[in-house]
Amino acid sequence: MRTTTLITILLGITVLLAGCSDPGEEAYNQGVKSLNAGKPAEARDMFLRALDENPNIAEAYLNLGRIDIKQGTYAEARKNTRKALEILEKSEQTIVGGTTWQEQAALACNNMASIAFQQALGQDHKIEYSGSTESERLVDEAKTWLAKAAELDPENDTIKKNRVFIQKWEKQELNRQ
Repeated sequence: MRTTTLITILLGITVLLAGCSDPGEEAYNQGVKSLNAGKPAEARDMFLRALDENPNIAEAYLNLGRIDIKQGTYAEARKNTRKALEILEKSEQTIVGGTTWQEQAALACNNMASIAFQQALGQDHKIEYSGSTESERLVDEAKTWLAKAAELDPENDTIKKNRVFIQKWEKQELNRQ
């Protein structure tokens, strides 16, 4: 009888503890749901709330960066994405189930490449690759970020496609000259 009671109590405690999440994780998960539902303003609020509860949720910064990229606010996108990458590299942990910190860091690097490339394309609304040193610098930056992303997650198909895309784009731009 005593053993049964003790086992029941231990099972209850285990179930209770399994349902607990880290500070900020619930708000982060709500932000992901909102982002997936096409509600970026609501998602932003939830990610910021998650960061108020736990400033070390790299993925919240990563998703804020994604929202900023879509909105074309590249300075904010850079800041948030760099913060995500800094936290991931320092902690070597992720809260996203089924992924590694390296995969999340590779996504951050891929996003940094996207920011740089979008900024390169935005130079004077029409880029002349060989004639614009700022555009060239940004394209080179994008390639550097993609190389780092590939080192972190060599099997990521999106990163591979983005590297090929930039190579083809460069050739096309050079052929226009």
